[in-house]
Amino acid sequence: MLYAGKILHGLANGMQHTACSSYYSEVTSPSIRTAVHCMAGVFNCLGMLLLVIAARFGLNWRLLCYIMSVLPLFGFVHLLTVPESPAWLVMKGRLKEALRAILKLRGPGYNHAGELEYLERSYDSQVSGNHGKYQIIKRLKDPDVWKPFVIVNLLFIIQLWTGLGTVTIYMISIIKATGTTLNPYNCGIAVIIVKTTGQFLSSILSVKFNRRTIFMWSCFLVSCAWTGLGISVYFNNNSSNLFEKATNNSQLTDALKRPLTYPETAQYLDFLPVIFLMLLTISFQCGLGPTPWVYGNELYPLGLRSYLCALTSSFEPVQGFFVVKLFPRVSHLMGLTGAFFMFGTVAMLGVVFGFFILPETRGKTLHQINRMFYRENSKKLGDTEGY
Repeated sequence: MLYAGKILHGLANGMQHTACSSYYSEVTSPSIRTAVHCMAGVFNCLGMLLLVIAARFGLNWRLLCYIMSVLPLFGFVHLLTVPESPAWLVMKGRLKEALRAILKLRGPGYNHAGELEYLERSYDSQVSGNHGKYQIIKRLKDPDVWKPFVIVNLLFIIQLWTGLGTVTIYMISIIKATGTTLNPYNCGIAVIIVKTTGQFLSSILSVKFNRRTIFMWSCFLVSCAWTGLGISVYFNNNSSNLFEKATNNSQLTDALKRPLTYPETAQYLDFLPVIFLMLLTISFQCGLGPTPWVYGNELYPLGLRSYLCALTSSFEPVQGFFVVKLFPRVSHLMGLTGAFFMFGTVAMLGVVFGFFILPETRGKTLHQINRMFYRENSKKLGDTEGY
């Protein structure tokens, strides 16, 4: 029964995540598009916080499941009042419904006809001559399709292999293994509060700063946090192997696992693992966490967005599964410190990726973003500007 519940939960979560992310991108203006994406993550973090607090105070997990199963019903009722995406309606040729949706979303005093005309031009320029399954496959050769696909999937690889998913799944075990004498459940609540704060800050930072800048600083701070966490574990004589007591015979593993004592006057170092976990989560949520999802729904062209988003979203949980599944093995082979250093190295590679490869999309319309992947003299996507 538990496995069936997890399977249904995974299917439902995957279906709603792709739909919601696409909807945010299509109904919001360029100036607030990323902020809206990030605010959605705030509520996700709040839900996680409620679960940890409930577990901390001993609420029965079955009762908690019953309570949480009721909450999606409120979302179902709310969706009955939400208008369909105008871009999707235009794509389906339902122009009158698209105009009504724009009226409801934008309110009075807005150039509704102008936005509808722009959506029509933008869609026509992207799908002209590209109908049918064969033409869709042929479209994958276009630079505004394959380049975003490579960039977005590399973003997800960097995001997942920086290891925050392992913190989410193994948080209490990791806190205990670091050797801190603080209450691991209280520490877990503090980390998730900081995580929620970071997600909220990301919505503010996205309005003030460029996406690439936020992403690179986020990766840099995540790398520093993992490195600091690894060093604090290395110097804490109370730290332990996370999952197994067996040791590896290699000298490298022994060196990484070897605990060193520190003076009694420096017992404040006991707080360092929790501090670095807080830095890790807030840095991740400010940029590295939401960036792949934002870019996935901005870079993909309108005509293929649903297909490409669904494909990317299907890769993400598979990669996340392998990261979480392999973490105990990596921790055993390299030691906890070595695993943390590995995650920090991946995060530093994210800085390099952001500097040399990641395009800037702040303030650009979805149509302008698609045009970035063509040479300046290319007329394939036309010269329309838009919303």
